[in-house]
Amino acid sequence: MAEFTPQMHPATFERLGANERLRVLDPPRGNINNWDDVWNAAALDTSVGQIATDLYTRYQAGATYKAKENWNVFKDHDLSGYEPFLEDFLGVLNPEEAEARKMLIDINKQRRQELDNNNAFWTRMAGNVLDPLNFVPVPILKGLGFVRGVGTGSLAIGGLVAGSEVVRHSVDPTSTVGETALNIGGAVILGGALGGLVGSFGKSLDSSFSLNGVSDKHWGGQDAIDIKNKMEADLPGSTEGLRPIKEPDIQVVDGVADVAPASKVARSVDDFEIADVSNPEFTILNTELKSLEAESSALNNGKNKALDDDDPDLAALIFDEIDVVKDKIKTVNAKIEDLVSSNVEAQKASKVSEPTAASPKAATFEKPAFYDPNTNIIHIHEAGLKEKFRTKAWMTPKEKFPEVKAMPEDAFKTYEEFRAYIVRHEQTHSHVRPTEFETTGAYEQRVTDIAMSEDRFADIKAVANNFDPEGLAPTGLKIEQTRWRQAPFFVMKNNLFEGHVKSEIGRFANQAFGTLGLMTKGNKASTQESAQGIYILSLQHNELMVNARNGVWDAFVREQGIDPDLAGQSALSRAALGVKLTAPIISKGGGKRWDDFGEEVMTTYIDPSVVPRNEHVAQAVKAFSDYMAEMGKRAKGVGAFGRTRLESLQKYRTESLSRLEDKIARFEQIHDDLSSVERMSKKEKDYRDLLRDERIPEAKALREEYVSELDRVNAALDNPNSLPVVEPDAPAHFPRMWLMDVVRANREVLEKILERHFDNDATRGARVRDTVDNILKIGKIGQVSRELGSLMEFVGAPRSAIDSTMNGLEAIGKKRGLTKAEKLQDARVLVDKVVRMYGLGEGTAKSIKNVIDEIDMLARTQSLEADHIGLMSRKLDLPSHLFANIPELNGKSFIEMNPERILRTYHKRMSLNIESAREFGDPFMQNKIDDLGDLMDDQIEAYTISADWDKAAALTKERTLQMGVFKEAKERVFGTFGMPEDPSALSVRAVQFSKNWMTMALMGKVLYANFADIGRIAMALGIERTFVGAFEALTTAAREFKKAGGDIVYTGEVSEVATHARYQQITGTDTIYSGNTKIERMAEGGAQGMFLINGLAAFTDISKTFLGVHLQSEFISAAIKWSTGKPITPRERATFLRLGINKDRAKKVYEQWVKAGSEGPGNGTNKLYLSNTNKWKDIETQRIFRGALTEEIRTGVVTPGPGDKLSFMHTPIGGMLTQFKAFGISATSRTTMAGLQQRDARAFQGLLSMIAFGYFVDAIKSNELDNRDYFSADRLLQAIDHSGATGIFFDLNNMLEQTSGAISGSPLGVRPMLGVENKFGDPTGTRAAGQVLGPSVGLYSDLISSLVGGDGSERLKAVRRLIPFNQVVWWAGTVNKIEREAIELTE
Repeated sequence: MAEFTPQMHPATFERLGANERLRVLDPPRGNINNWDDVWNAAALDTSVGQIATDLYTRYQAGATYKAKENWNVFKDHDLSGYEPFLEDFLGVLNPEEAEARKMLIDINKQRRQELDNNNAFWTRMAGNVLDPLNFVPVPILKGLGFVRGVGTGSLAIGGLVAGSEVVRHSVDPTSTVGETALNIGGAVILGGALGGLVGSFGKSLDSSFSLNGVSDKHWGGQDAIDIKNKMEADLPGSTEGLRPIKEPDIQVVDGVADVAPASKVARSVDDFEIADVSNPEFTILNTELKSLEAESSALNNGKNKALDDDDPDLAALIFDEIDVVKDKIKTVNAKIEDLVSSNVEAQKASKVSEPTAASPKAATFEKPAFYDPNTNIIHIHEAGLKEKFRTKAWMTPKEKFPEVKAMPEDAFKTYEEFRAYIVRHEQTHSHVRPTEFETTGAYEQRVTDIAMSEDRFADIKAVANNFDPEGLAPTGLKIEQTRWRQAPFFVMKNNLFEGHVKSEIGRFANQAFGTLGLMTKGNKASTQESAQGIYILSLQHNELMVNARNGVWDAFVREQGIDPDLAGQSALSRAALGVKLTAPIISKGGGKRWDDFGEEVMTTYIDPSVVPRNEHVAQAVKAFSDYMAEMGKRAKGVGAFGRTRLESLQKYRTESLSRLEDKIARFEQIHDDLSSVERMSKKEKDYRDLLRDERIPEAKALREEYVSELDRVNAALDNPNSLPVVEPDAPAHFPRMWLMDVVRANREVLEKILERHFDNDATRGARVRDTVDNILKIGKIGQVSRELGSLMEFVGAPRSAIDSTMNGLEAIGKKRGLTKAEKLQDARVLVDKVVRMYGLGEGTAKSIKNVIDEIDMLARTQSLEADHIGLMSRKLDLPSHLFANIPELNGKSFIEMNPERILRTYHKRMSLNIESAREFGDPFMQNKIDDLGDLMDDQIEAYTISADWDKAAALTKERTLQMGVFKEAKERVFGTFGMPEDPSALSVRAVQFSKNWMTMALMGKVLYANFADIGRIAMALGIERTFVGAFEALTTAAREFKKAGGDIVYTGEVSEVATHARYQQITGTDTIYSGNTKIERMAEGGAQGMFLINGLAAFTDISKTFLGVHLQSEFISAAIKWSTGKPITPRERATFLRLGINKDRAKKVYEQWVKAGSEGPGNGTNKLYLSNTNKWKDIETQRIFRGALTEEIRTGVVTPGPGDKLSFMHTPIGGMLTQFKAFGISATSRTTMAGLQQRDARAFQGLLSMIAFGYFVDAIKSNELDNRDYFSADRLLQAIDHSGATGIFFDLNNMLEQTSGAISGSPLGVRPMLGVENKFGDPTGTRAAGQVLGPSVGLYSDLISSLVGGDGSERLKAVRRLIPFNQVVWWAGTVNKIEREAIELTE
């Protein structure tokens, strides 16, 4: 029988036999050595020790989480001697677990007794030192100094231990409150001692330090943390406003100093010194400026007092006065800037000579040194600087900026010292930017303090260039550091470039995809806000599309004799009405079916000869027309198409072509220089070969692309007919989508339509010469022969005539003694004869052939004609009504006529074009990608200059990786990534059809699973706000909740009923190309209808509205606090920064809210702040605020975007194999990783809520025969699985359990480890296939398996699972009953 000896290390114990009982010996007599005391203290007093002991006792007793039937621990188990601990036996499931609990109590009692017997106070303290939590804050303590180290260490370690004590106290049944208090107090003392020690003796580095590279800290490496802490201790506030930036260039002139550009860049103090001395007009302007600033300060004080006195009306009036004063200040500042610039320009024009002692005032008109942030250049005027040194200008106080202190006379002993200081001063300007609301004087003094010390300056450069504000904040598990190529967002965030290049690439990840719910290091450790993604911002246009769709829908509803206003405008009401009216038969009102009505609306829209049948059709046409006109207006406003777009592209491409030519020249120069070296090292040879084989050919190929693109742009600008983007004779442009199955099945009909069109063309008679010229432009007789033969074959010319013509041309080509021009002239005679003979003279055949080929390509690739090329011109300038409602096809159309499908497809693309043009000046993001390529090349070139060939080669490879990732990011955003070359291929269409079918068959009860969204909302809002808010939304705050909900619509997120965007992403049915056959479109429509029928679309809109209402209230509350100097929590601050709102933007949000009426608690509402963004005048602030709401709503109600899924999931096969996995992938970043980054009370509350609702989901999905205990491990694991809290990780565990069980019969995974039954029953090959290869493979395999080797009941079940809509929650019970009865008949 095994004996238990507390002094032995737990790893030495052996597991008890099946029939052995636990026996604990009496405490041993005699002394225990001090090491045993330390061990006992560490095991008893720390949470890690208690968790380890608990796991050990469970292992020893063979305890599982499986309940024993008809067993009660209090009735059926001997608990004698454990009466004081009876509460700790509540929830014990079996005898083994009861024994484990008894063992835990005995061990802890004995350890505690031994420590008391030995008076082990100091050794107990030593044991507590072993707690790993004590060492977590050490990295941030280094270099703080003793005093700050004591304070920071006490708070950090004491706080961590206090949190862990909650865990330890819940595990240890013998723990007391006094003991917990002692442990926390000891941690505070220990933390202070450790913090003081580490702070005092932290590593001190000089300017020659070597940085560690990127680590998992907020800064680039631990050395950078040390430097930052040291600088803050030495000069508090010195590291604020840091940014990584390219090292500035220095330009030195001997004549007149370079002047700042006329763009009015921000000037330093020295700018104003020039004007102050040189021109008395400045004194007048400066006096006026000071008066206005004093008035502004007084108004701000009055505004704050009005807000403190709860007088928002007065505050709003003061805000208006502040705006007036601000405008006046801007006017005065503009005059000052003009005065400074004119003084310098005048000096430049007069060519003032080098200043001398006799002419001291001459230098004051010049600017001896300044940093230009626009060009990243430091301008130095040597003569002017020498004059500054001669006059010891540093001793003169700056009256306008009292914060700037005069320096002592002996601050600089030589001119070289002074010049070095000036250069450091201007370089510091490049690395340290003013913080929000920092005065010019305070900023200038901070820069001066840094530049005065060479060590400080070296430190600030090191910290700035190692600070990666765009890198992801640590999760503690380092999963945020992944560089897996399948996850482009993380590859960009963790790129291997340095400084500002690294940050720019990381920022582009956000600009493309949004935040994915993740914070950056800049959000947590600095004041750096994240960029908002163009995809996220594009969703704000959804309101337009939803209004257009609803306008068409409401007209249809009215035609059925139903008033849509009386039917209800809520998401639930619209969904219910949608299900009713899209049924195959409409009985009420005698109106048309929805599909027929939509086609009639489109016909009326595109054909000016068609008069609306009634007012309802006219209403629908107007709704569609208004949408197209407004989207066109928005696109034009940002230069997304038309002449503005072309001129912008022409300018940019000309400049980029020039830069590329320079780059090629530099590459070739480096290549030639290396080749000229007699004895090249291997590194030099490898880099030369890299240039020769990759970079130079790649750059030259890119040059050809640029030249070709520029030629096309220039040609388009020279041709006015290429610019309009308007459907001929239509009220606005129309995005034309060709239906491949109709085009290919009815090619002859299409040819006749085109022939009639071209026959009626007024230019027909002039086409003979053009046709001949176009054929002969080919230039080679052989190609002319093939082109002419193709045209003859197209119009049905006899084969003999075709052969004769081609032989004649071939003979001309073989004639000797003729020049090429003479041969072509002879060919012209023959070609002209054939063209006229076979009716090609009118150009009809050629035109028809070209158009048919173009239509076939467009239909095959599912391209929109008003898409990327359409932003400049339509490919086929033909009226759309020619291809709609064709009589020969019984009214069918060659083009898409469903207004919903047209709206969804066109809107997604155009809204992205608009936001890309706004953000990057290019509707397709390419300009930004090219700029990033140039930035990477600059950094690589810096390493070639320093002959660091290893680094240059490594970064060259990284550049290739990143350029591929950028291209993928662009294609993901625009929805073209992974698109097959031929989307019309049967294999591709079969995959899409299967995904749609699986959606119809399996998503009937998905509403249950989405109840876990409520738990995720709690992570965003907190438990109290979530559940109290839900009650208030129905009671005390119902009116304000409804009003705020109307504002959330503008974010574009409350549109699921109309767009189905969230569940298209989750189910993998979000493809941009539609079905080409009737059955494919039926499956596509069925999948769309499923989101209405199963209640999912309405539930999503309701959830997002609820979350959005409370978020906008929280955001306004936080903006008020941040703007008025009231305390703001670290979470509020970090959240704002993560969502793209810094302090300056928060102030603008606050101002707009006040001007919009400042509705909030006590001023029009009971509970909520109302943003009322539709009343904001500052459109940019409105856009940023709504973008922040959109991002957070998509995180709270997990909604995958283009950056969430893995790359292979975007391919047809990959999408099928991973169908329904997009949610898990997205939840990994938006829930799991985000929670690990935050690690605060709200994240913990959200986790608990998600698991709680996971229990609820498990309960409602269980059948009446499920008798599992609600507190069993099985239920807990199922709850965690349903909650989504673990992201994709539990899905991976399920795959492991099924595949390992199917292969070996012994499953691996969490459930087998804990003795819990498999989620899906005994693993089988078909179940494993479903888990790993997706539902399509799983269900089809299940069907085949049942047909081959199953009985009647298995066949019925397999067939039933594939029937569309069989699991819809509303009638699943009835279907189950029918299935059971059918099975009984087969037995």
